[in-house]
Amino acid sequence: MLQTVLLLVAVVQVCHGAACVDSNVQTCLQALEPVARNLNRTAIPGDTTLSVQVNVTFDAEKKDISICCKDYSYPAKTFNLNPLSSDLALAADTFTMPAVEFKSDGTLMGKYYTLLMVDPDVPFPTYGTDARPLQHWLIINMMDGNITSGHTVNGYRGPRPPNQSPHYYFYLLYEQQSLMDNNTPFKYNGSCSSTCLFDVSAFRTENNLTLVGLNWMVSANDAYVNNSYVQSGSRTPKDVCQWTPGYADPCPTSTAAILLSKTVLCILIMSLAAAVINI
Repeated sequence: MLQTVLLLVAVVQVCHGAACVDSNVQTCLQALEPVARNLNRTAIPGDTTLSVQVNVTFDAEKKDISICCKDYSYPAKTFNLNPLSSDLALAADTFTMPAVEFKSDGTLMGKYYTLLMVDPDVPFPTYGTDARPLQHWLIINMMDGNITSGHTVNGYRGPRPPNQSPHYYFYLLYEQQSLMDNNTPFKYNGSCSSTCLFDVSAFRTENNLTLVGLNWMVSANDAYVNNSYVQSGSRTPKDVCQWTPGYADPCPTSTAAILLSKTVLCILIMSLAAAVINI
């Protein structure tokens, strides 16, 4: 499935270039719609017609991490999400809340909007499925396309794929027909938490929401995710490092460290021998 979609993305890239970071809104949306439909996701109706470009910009800070017997470095970077790119978005670079901007050839004024981010690829069906994905962000009642004017139901939570399979993360923009009660979204959650098993279809249809904008990224497990699990105490180093080549518990001592230890030992022995001779 993933390979088929990436092939379609590659074809679109050849025809349209980096269309969804282009200033031409219509070019972006026309390139995006067929790719989105072919993803065959419950959150994206087959008759979806997009009218708003959803720009997502990350400003990632530099990160240095030591985990699984290795050192990792992630340089600082600023980048826009482009769903028509076949590149993976590193979880380390998308862990903090992005800036989101809406653009349209029409008007955004005088309307309310909802922004929903979901992960439909959770490997644990008690937390999320394609039909009822895990919720990562939800803001309702955004006036005039201004994200800061809305009510945050659940704050942004970056990607944390616990397994080795890539996960899709969708940013869904809905046009509302009227102001929504702040407590309404909670009725569509599963029993496990305020974010798990979110019933996207029922939320959309029962509240007369229309999907008008869309963006997404594909992210995978990385050292930053594994370190966050260990730091939170939710998983052990052995759990998160089992797929890392060269991992052992305890970590193997490097050749350089072994040579250094031997050198120090030799110096100590020579010093001791010299002390004995002087006696």
